[in-house]
Amino acid sequence: EGVAARRGNERVHSFLAHHDTEAAKRLHINNLRRVIRAIEVVRYGDERISQESALMSGAQPYDAFVIGLTRERARLYERINARAEEMFAAGLADEVAGLLARGVQRDAPAMKGIGYREMLAYLAGRMDLALAAAEIKKATRRFAKRQITWFRKMPYVHWYDAAQGESALLEKICTDIRRSFHAG
Repeated sequence: EGVAARRGNERVHSFLAHHDTEAAKRLHINNLRRVIRAIEVVRYGDERISQESALMSGAQPYDAFVIGLTRERARLYERINARAEEMFAAGLADEVAGLLARGVQRDAPAMKGIGYREMLAYLAGRMDLALAAAEIKKATRRFAKRQITWFRKMPYVHWYDAAQGESALLEKICTDIRRSFHAG
C-alpha cells in the first residue's frame, strides 16, 4: 500500500503484470487489496492466483482426494452461533482490546475480519455487546453460506454429510479414498 500511495496503483499493478499476467488481466488497477494479495501469493506462495481458474474448471494441481463436509443449514447455523458464544466467553473483547493496547492499528487488515470488526465497534462505544454478538453471528453465517457456494462449484470435491456420525463418516471417507487411489 505504501508503494501505491507513493507511486500510484499503476506501479503496483504493473509489478503484478510482470509476475502473473493472468491475474493482472483479471484484476482492476484500482482494486488495490486484491492486487496486493495476488503479489503476496506470487512472492510467498508456490502457485499463482491465475491457477484459480484451472481449479474451477475441474483441474487439480495435485493428486488429492478433496473432502467437503455438509450439514443441514439450520444445524450449521446453530453451531456457528454456539461457537460465537464460546468466543465471547473465552474473552474476545479482551483479546481485541489487548491487540489495540499492543499497537495494532484499528485499520489493520486483521482487524477487518469477522469478530474483530464488531468488537472494535463495541470497544469504541458504537454498539452494545448484544448487538456486536448478533452481528458476529450474522456475518459468520453469511460467510459460511458464501464458502458453501464457492466450494460447491469445485467438481473434484467429494461431499459427505457430517451428521451421519464420526465413525460412519470416517469409514465412508477411508473406503472412498482407497477406491479412488486404487482406481487411479
